[in-house]
Amino acid sequence: MPIGRAKLHFDNLFEDNELSIGAYLLYQAGDLACEGGYTVEEHDQVVDEISYIVSGEGTFIANGKEFPVKKGDVIVSAQGERHNIFSSQINPIRFFYIGFTFKHPNQLPYSQLISILRTPGIKRVNGTPLFDCFVSFMEELAKPDDFSSLMLESLLSQLICATTRLLLENKKQRYFSADNSAADHKLIRDIAAYLDTHACETPKLRELSSRFGYSYTHISQLFSSVMGESLKAYHTRRRFEKACDELDKGLTVTHVAEFTGFQSVHAFSRAFTKQIGITPKEYKEKNKGEFFE
Repeated sequence: MPIGRAKLHFDNLFEDNELSIGAYLLYQAGDLACEGGYTVEEHDQVVDEISYIVSGEGTFIANGKEFPVKKGDVIVSAQGERHNIFSSQINPIRFFYIGFTFKHPNQLPYSQLISILRTPGIKRVNGTPLFDCFVSFMEELAKPDDFSSLMLESLLSQLICATTRLLLENKKQRYFSADNSAADHKLIRDIAAYLDTHACETPKLRELSSRFGYSYTHISQLFSSVMGESLKAYHTRRRFEKACDELDKGLTVTHVAEFTGFQSVHAFSRAFTKQIGITPKEYKEKNKGEFFE
């Protein structure tokens, strides 16, 4: 039984009739925003549980061992552990959680997932990129339709596999890396890949901090050190490379301006000329012959 009050508790409990989702059985899933001092009393974990800290701070306890948690942390509470939670009085915690078991625990790859998720000891990693996946999972539970069963299976698989990968990466960094260079390079690779896939969006580079779980200053300095150019310069370059690709396809300047997130053709043309050295119209004319030789 919890001690204290919850500001928000979206709880889906399937203890008496677990929800079958593909290769999994879902027992519980929810979103809990606590008031200061809220406590989940000690209990036995009858299923595996993944928790994601949305905001605030608190303490998770596994088999009597305490460890602090904060925004962006992912925590695995394994089946068979003794488990309880305390919310900070000053900065109350809010977290998502899913409790589940596997239908075929002895079959690959599920047996591999289980062996990693149930490794003895505290299992905590930074998993800020999982936020969107948790939100989508909760939305499918809240507003099901004819496709929700497929979506829930896909999202639950993503959450479990992504968490397992994070645990493996955390272990590698801890035991096999003499310094943080491997972890730093992976972080920058992930950021570069994110910018590549969002190159045409209006840049909100400071949002990278919440997405990747590091301060913007740290990300910015590390990116410049590894890549040899600033975050802004990289994003700008990739944005106009995408613009050139679209112009090469024969699309109009107006269409490409909209595609790359500019408010007007004039603003796009001015920025394109500054970056590429010629106007979009001149670029189209210059490259037109290359595709018909």
